[in-house]
Amino acid sequence: AAPAEDVITGVQRWDSGAVSADMVAFGFFCAFLVVQGGNEASYSQFLFAYASITAGLDLTIQLAAMLVGSFWGVLAIGRFLMLYLVHSFPPHQLSMLCCTFGISALSLLASAPTSGPALWACTMMLALSLAGLIPSALSLTDRAFTLVQARHTRTFVLVLCPSLGELAAPLL
Repeated sequence: AAPAEDVITGVQRWDSGAVSADMVAFGFFCAFLVVQGGNEASYSQFLFAYASITAGLDLTIQLAAMLVGSFWGVLAIGRFLMLYLVHSFPPHQLSMLCCTFGISALSLLASAPTSGPALWACTMMLALSLAGLIPSALSLTDRAFTLVQARHTRTFVLVLCPSLGELAAPLL
């Protein structure tokens, strides 16, 4: 089969009917976004339950709710800051830094499970590490294939995937 030129974008595409490597990579990336959105929602629910029922922490329900609110606030601020950092550092290095930072936060939390200050510090560290994963992954993906096509279909799917993860994870 010969390549056919797309009328809208002017890009040559093969009309063989087979799934391209581009579509497989995009599918894996969408699955990553669903899992990432689910991780954020699940952690915040776990955090509230853990903080409010763990005896050694002595946190009231109001303080547990403040901790969860702080997690979401730091995540939002961190995501904004990461948009700048993703242009300053290579995305693969930023992804590795975020993963290392997140694993360090979870390790610290596991070493002091009944310490209130450790819970607050580790939660903020984890929020910052989670904040950088989606922007750095989007930057990596943008280098691999075109995100914006005619009608912005891929961009729509990329915005929809984390929301689906946040919606589905609490139901699991």
